[in-house]
Amino acid sequence: MKNVIAFGDCIPRGVISLDSVKTKKIDRSDGIIGEIMHITHTNISNNCIRRSGLCRSGCHRFPNEQKPNPNNSVVHQVLNTDLSDYDTVLIFMSSNDWGLNAPLGTNNSTDTFTYYGALNTIFSHLQNLHKKVFCITCLCRSSYQKHPIRNCWRFENIRGITLNLLCDIFIRKCREHNFPVLDLRQYKEINVETTKETLLDSLHPTLKAARDLDKYIGNWIKQN
Repeated sequence: MKNVIAFGDCIPRGVISLDSVKTKKIDRSDGIIGEIMHITHTNISNNCIRRSGLCRSGCHRFPNEQKPNPNNSVVHQVLNTDLSDYDTVLIFMSSNDWGLNAPLGTNNSTDTFTYYGALNTIFSHLQNLHKKVFCITCLCRSSYQKHPIRNCWRFENIRGITLNLLCDIFIRKCREHNFPVLDLRQYKEINVETTKETLLDSLHPTLKAARDLDKYIGNWIKQN
């Protein structure tokens, strides 16, 4: 790893929760990304975007927008970023695709408005470019469409899709392309039992939780 670029949503971008309502946008080189750079001794270009999903229909609307912008999606960013100067790419899965009820598609979909289609497109594109790719699943959350939920991994959205299913699909597609993948469902510091302390607004980690997670991800990348 020499030159690294990261794609994902608001959490690796550097949004943290201050309390049950307030969030803060910290520096792109802090939070989830900072310790990875320290542990791996690499500079990471943080291309993550707030309110983005992996697929084009998994994006939240920004306050100044009339509707969500599909160009904020991870799939759009990967396809439209010049990666020639980067040897390594980090892909952070987003729970926004689940929270915004993005269509699943089918296993061989290439429609980037669907979850399967976006994954197939992103991973095939990166494999064709011969990039080293590290993939990380999303964190848990304790809300769905602003309503509290008990267990996000098993809770079905209006399409009948669980976050567990999206994680399983993400991991399977990573393995099909031989991309190392870290399953954060196994990360006990931020999980269903700890959300009241680590995800104060139900979605975003506190600064301490983000930095602790960063160390966890950084050590995993270093080992792989």
